[in-house]
Amino acid sequence: LSGELLRAYNFKYMCENLPLYMDDDELLVGTFTSAYHASAIYPENAIDWIIPTLKDGVSTREFDPYRISDEDRDYVLNTVDFWLDRCMTRKLDPYIPEEYQRLAANGCYTAGPQKQAMNPVGHFCPNNAKAVKEGYGPTLKQARERCAQMLEDGIEGDDAAKYDFYRAVVICCEAAITFGKRYGEFVSQKAAECTDPVRKAELEKIARNAGTVMESGATDFWSALQALWMNQTLVMLDSNLHGTSMGRIDQYVGPYLKHDLETGAITREFAQELCDTYYLRTA
Repeated sequence: LSGELLRAYNFKYMCENLPLYMDDDELLVGTFTSAYHASAIYPENAIDWIIPTLKDGVSTREFDPYRISDEDRDYVLNTVDFWLDRCMTRKLDPYIPEEYQRLAANGCYTAGPQKQAMNPVGHFCPNNAKAVKEGYGPTLKQARERCAQMLEDGIEGDDAAKYDFYRAVVICCEAAITFGKRYGEFVSQKAAECTDPVRKAELEKIARNAGTVMESGATDFWSALQALWMNQTLVMLDSNLHGTSMGRIDQYVGPYLKHDLETGAITREFAQELCDTYYLRTA
């Protein structure tokens, strides 16, 4: 298996199996790590860079030190041989033209002559507006219908690649929805165990938000921020954290805030608290 289907199934596995994490008093949920301040290393893109970092001491380096347990360090180092032959860097490097490699260090371009896949994603802004307004449900429906139509019409020649693309879209949309529902169930359990009535009500609302927004989009300002953050979390899960912009979030969530303030569904003070929570999430 390769290409978009391999990537889709990898994304599906992560959405179904990543540990769920929530700090006390949080109002928004969703992360691709098991701690508040943590990072992924994306060995599927490149593994070479992490070897000397881990061996020399990532926790003691002067720039951006990270704590890592001996168990986690040994686990990563033991996977190096697997990733060296499978990561994108190893697959891409042979295709980089020799002429470009001679020009790469002339100061006009920042990418090096080799190992460009360590940061494979350019600066881009995902369609957060659609994620907030609709969720992944409509796209999932369209992709399923397209797959069904192609099967009915018959798949020949280049259509096979198109069919695999739509299959990958179905897998990714289902995975995104599953990720949200997992968090919904996770927070619902916390709500069931909570004895503080104020926090219990917050947790119940957080659970509803997380459990529904990835499939059907937002219904108010709070759920709009949840949809925006969870969509960005999924983008970062698959994109190596490089150049993924939130874009004009006022355009995505502003109409929900305006409506909620006008109808009295939210106070300006609580709206500010939600914004503060969002800013802390993105810090």
